[in-house]
Amino acid sequence: MKIKICGIKDVATAEFCQEIGVDFIGLVFTKSSRKISVQTAKQIVNSLGDPLNHFNLGHTLPESSIKATNEWFKQSHAILDSYIKAKKPLTVGIFAKESVGEINDIIEETGIDLVQLSGEYNIEDAQEINRQTFFSLGINGSDAENYKSKIRAGFALSLIFDSISSESLGGTGKTFNWNEIKDVSIHMPFILAGGLNVDNVELAMKICNPWGLDISTGVEKDGVKDFELINELVSRVRDFDG
Repeated sequence: MKIKICGIKDVATAEFCQEIGVDFIGLVFTKSSRKISVQTAKQIVNSLGDPLNHFNLGHTLPESSIKATNEWFKQSHAILDSYIKAKKPLTVGIFAKESVGEINDIIEETGIDLVQLSGEYNIEDAQEINRQTFFSLGINGSDAENYKSKIRAGFALSLIFDSISSESLGGTGKTFNWNEIKDVSIHMPFILAGGLNVDNVELAMKICNPWGLDISTGVEKDGVKDFELINELVSRVRDFDG
C-alpha cells in the first residue's frame, strides 16, 4: 500500500516522511492554506536527493495501443512502482486552476517529480504537462456516478478519488461514501483521498482496496503536520493485513 502525505510545507517534514518510508509527498502550488512558494519547493525537492528525471527508468507510460482502462492503469501503476524503487518519496506538485504554462514553468524551476491535476482540468490536459501526472476526480453524494465518465486510458499514471464540496475542489478533510468506488477497486488500481486519518484508514483499506492512500488534514494538529500522527498512520497502513 503506497502512502502520499500531501501539503508538506517545510524541509523537516519532508525529510521525516523520507525517514519513515512515505512514498509520495504533495507540494501545493494552488490557492490553499498549504500553498508554498517556488523557493520553498526547491529547498524541499533538493533535500530529498536527485529528482526522478535524473534516473534512467525506461518506459514513462504504458504502451499507446492499450485502450482498456483497467489494463492501462495496471501497467501505469507498475511504472509508478519502478519509480518508487528508484527514489522515495517522490515529490508531487498539486495544481487546481493554474495554466499549463504556469505548471510547466514551476516544474522547470523546482524539479518536482510528478504533477497532480485537481479541479478545473480535463484528463487530456496531462498530455501538455512536462511530467507524468496523477488526475484527481472529485466525488460527492449528489453526483457520484459522474466521475466514472471521466475515467479514460492513455493520459494519467494514476487516478485519485477525493471528496469535493461546493466550497472546495479537494483537501476538504471529509470522507465520501466509499461504497461508490468499490466496483472500481475490483478492476484497476487507484489512490484514495478525502478525510483519511488514523481512526478510519484501516476501514478505508478494507472497503476500497486502493493501491495508495493520500492524507493531509488527517495528520495535522491545528493546521500543522504532526510527526507523531504521520508516524502512527504509516505504521497502521504498513501493519494492515486486510
